[in-house]
Amino acid sequence: MYDIKWIGEIMNKNKIGIAVLLLGLSLGPVQTSQNYSIRLNNLAYAEEEQGEDSAKKSEDGEKKEEQPVTDRAAQDNTQAQPLKETAPTTKVKEAVRTEVENFNKEVEASNVYSLATKSEEEAYKKAYGAILEKIEKEVKEDGKAEDYSAEYKQSLLKESMELGYTVVKNIPNRIKLRNLKADLDQLEEAAKTAKLELPADLKTLAESADKILAEKDHETDEIEENVKAFSDAIDKFKKDNKLTIKESKLSDEEVKYGYPDDFYAKGFGKTKDLSEVRLDAKIFLEATNSDDTKIERRLGDLYKKDSLTDKEKEEKKNLEAYKSSKSNLENNLYNLDVRVENLKSYLDAYVVAVSKVIINAEPSKDQKTIDDYAKRLKAIRDSDKDFRASDKFKKADEKLRKAYEDAYKALDDIKEKEIDQDAKGKIESVEKAKRDIEKVEEDVLISKIATALNVDKNKEFTESENFRRAPKKLKEAYKKAFEDLGKKKTEENLKAFEEAKKAIEDKDFAGEFNDKLKALEKYIDQAKSDNLTEDSLKKLKKEYADKLKDLKDNKDANVDDIKALEDDFNKDLNPEKPEKGSNKAKTTKRLVSTKKNAGGKVRTGVESVLPLAGGVLVVAAIALVLTRKKNK
Repeated sequence: MYDIKWIGEIMNKNKIGIAVLLLGLSLGPVQTSQNYSIRLNNLAYAEEEQGEDSAKKSEDGEKKEEQPVTDRAAQDNTQAQPLKETAPTTKVKEAVRTEVENFNKEVEASNVYSLATKSEEEAYKKAYGAILEKIEKEVKEDGKAEDYSAEYKQSLLKESMELGYTVVKNIPNRIKLRNLKADLDQLEEAAKTAKLELPADLKTLAESADKILAEKDHETDEIEENVKAFSDAIDKFKKDNKLTIKESKLSDEEVKYGYPDDFYAKGFGKTKDLSEVRLDAKIFLEATNSDDTKIERRLGDLYKKDSLTDKEKEEKKNLEAYKSSKSNLENNLYNLDVRVENLKSYLDAYVVAVSKVIINAEPSKDQKTIDDYAKRLKAIRDSDKDFRASDKFKKADEKLRKAYEDAYKALDDIKEKEIDQDAKGKIESVEKAKRDIEKVEEDVLISKIATALNVDKNKEFTESENFRRAPKKLKEAYKKAFEDLGKKKTEENLKAFEEAKKAIEDKDFAGEFNDKLKALEKYIDQAKSDNLTEDSLKKLKKEYADKLKDLKDNKDANVDDIKALEDDFNKDLNPEKPEKGSNKAKTTKRLVSTKKNAGGKVRTGVESVLPLAGGVLVVAAIALVLTRKKNK
């Protein structure tokens, strides 16, 4: 059994913390045929093996030397009990179903079934049901039961190895949570001393951690989120309040076994059955698969050398041991007849081999070049679709487009891991064809930017009457766009500049200014007001006529300035209080009789006299006519 501190060193050296920690969990004692009651082998066969071991003792009472683990493992398959021949009256399908059902019972009695989350258990039951359905559909009565049953049991074994996966995979996370809980206990004491209250969110996170530690039905994402949030909250509280605590030290058992509370209490992790060892091996293999390509490459480099240094010999030996031990573990992981102690020894050997794998040399220069070209090839293929759909490709000359298409087609027979000199040339041809297309657009862009930033042309534009008469907002937008383009010569900034310039060029601000100027000049000249005296009105017109002339002479004045001047003139033309001596002031003082006509309209001043005068004239006209008749 390995020291847990040694496991920590492996974690640091190999950066496969989860995997090696799981190893630590699997390095404890295992259940043999004498000390465990449930295993994924035939129990009766286990008892027979027990008897055979006892019979191996010599006549003088001394036990014969045991075979090495590897030799015993090699015999696993030959020692497997064949299925008993079914009686002529027993159907093949029934025999196969019975075998699979019995195997399922062993699975349901295993430790990993107890560790399974609800979702894992449901998935397994569904898979088991599907296998039973396949038996009904696929098994033929003229076949052999043993041929069928081995296949279906193998399938069921693979499904069973998903049971308990979430719990075992998160053993390191639960150990972290136990450490954080211990840290929180210390932090709470430190807070009391400093007369501080723990924040509510920290208490909530602690409660969530308690649930995760107590129950198995928590998914990996939830557990990892809690670990991170809990750790961050503790660190923040310590930092904000300048508190320090000692490193928490858990007991050896707490460090070693990271199961939920109820399983920890039952002794899980202390003695493992075959199902648990399989699961440990599966998770450990998953965590170390990423090293294989690098190891194969390094071994290839070492094999090419005529002579090796002592250091290289040791390295080669360790790499070969890694490959061999991994192969043994993978080959027996799904072996229906493997013994728990043999699988455990394969796992132990693989873990030790992993701990010794140190690649001393950097990849050769040639290998670096191959890797570089492989990346470039992948980048070309990944970007091809978008490049062909881009405007730069569509607008490019037909010859340039065809050159790219032909060069790209030449890559069809090249694989990313098989880069030779010919492949390098083809990759470079595609890159050149792509650059040629991009260069045309880049040249056009550079030319446009240079034109836009031309000092003389910019001066000519900004000193033009149309620019000067434009609204202040548009002029400021243009100046900013010009400055931005000068600082950063990008396509985006050029577009912004062109839009700002177009907003001014597309309108005749000079013409609009002159038209409004003339209109205001006429309006001022013809203006009348009952609120001002004749002298005051003349003075006002003269004042604003002068102001209007100033605006006309001001090269930077615009239509906004004309509108402001017009508003000021109207305000002065019609003051709220009529000027003394004005028409309105006189009318207000004179008493005017008022009379309502039939329509209810009130008539005042001249309007009230008109109806009466009209009546008198009518009477006079009639009298004149009558007088003339009498004279005749």
